[in-house]
Amino acid sequence: MPAFQEKEIEKVLLTLLSLDHDGVRAAAAEAIAVMTGYSSSKSIIAACADMALLVQLLGSKMVKVQESVALILANLTCGNRSVISLIAQEGVTEPLVNLLSHSTGAVVTNAAAVLTNMATEGNLRTDMEQCGAVPALIGLLQARNFQVVRQGVLALTALMVDVDVRTELCSCGGVQALVQLLGSEDESVMRSAAWSITVGAADTQTAVEFTKHGALEVLQALSLSHNRSSGFAQVALQALLNNNLPAKYSLTGVLAPTDIISDGFYDCGPARSLCAMKILCLEELAQQAVNDKRPIIVVNALKPLEYVCIVSDDDDDYDDVDDGDGIDDIVDDYGDSDGACGGGSGNNDDEYKRSFFLNTCINFHVPHYGIICSVWGLIFEG
Repeated sequence: MPAFQEKEIEKVLLTLLSLDHDGVRAAAAEAIAVMTGYSSSKSIIAACADMALLVQLLGSKMVKVQESVALILANLTCGNRSVISLIAQEGVTEPLVNLLSHSTGAVVTNAAAVLTNMATEGNLRTDMEQCGAVPALIGLLQARNFQVVRQGVLALTALMVDVDVRTELCSCGGVQALVQLLGSEDESVMRSAAWSITVGAADTQTAVEFTKHGALEVLQALSLSHNRSSGFAQVALQALLNNNLPAKYSLTGVLAPTDIISDGFYDCGPARSLCAMKILCLEELAQQAVNDKRPIIVVNALKPLEYVCIVSDDDDDYDDVDDGDGIDDIVDDYGDSDGACGGGSGNNDDEYKRSFFLNTCINFHVPHYGIICSVWGLIFEG
């Protein structure tokens, strides 16, 4: 390479790209793509290349030119924010997204690699989303070429740091596709999918979606496997549990001091092994027929559930509850009110008090009262 630099071969090859001859362009682009793999030549090419021309050549009719130019941009944008900014100014996002539907695997892989590098910039992630990059990348997850799938997962993962992308992932079938890739026979694809789930599980909504489609069961099976055990799978499993506290409590039986429950938390009972049973979400549990199994406790602090007794929400009545009141005082304040948890003549007084206290804490934001359910060993605040 030093000999090439003395002859300024990089500049000569870049000049050849501007010639109106497809064969010359293809050969020059292929040579430049190889040279950008070396740091010494890469810096020279980054400084001297006509970025507008490179972006234009992505639309070439020659597949070899498209493949080589996409590889050039992938190498140049790796860790180089100035190059990323330059090609973004030339409108590179839309041509790259268009190449994701190309029939040649190498073109698709290189284009996805450029998008992955560009996704480090927040404003460019927004541009990619607006150009339809998310559904296009999700489509790559069904490809037969493992290199295409792996790079598609990496690009999608880079975009998933934005909540809007995670929302689109859930609505476009990306969650199901990523869970299926956990069972891929290619180890790099499996690890990439596990890492993508780790990033995607950054919020409760997406974590629950992964749980709905069986990610917890697959990840636990991978973590326990002697042949396919992976640190990526273990990290992804922990990330899902940390952002899906009902599942974490069901599986482990404990919550950490940093696990703050919120509205919608529920206790569906212990699950000794995810491989033996699936942890159902609240919607799935609500669709089941009434049976003789233990009740499911739901924290519903913001709005009442149809199957929970509703106490009066009159402001004057609510103000009657003082921080120092116990359950008997609360019942005395509310017990005779219309709409309270029916303490009629046919109810046992102790049962009525327990029911009233439970539903009051669940249906109203009463931060000073804890719900202690000793039968199931669950202690939490409403």
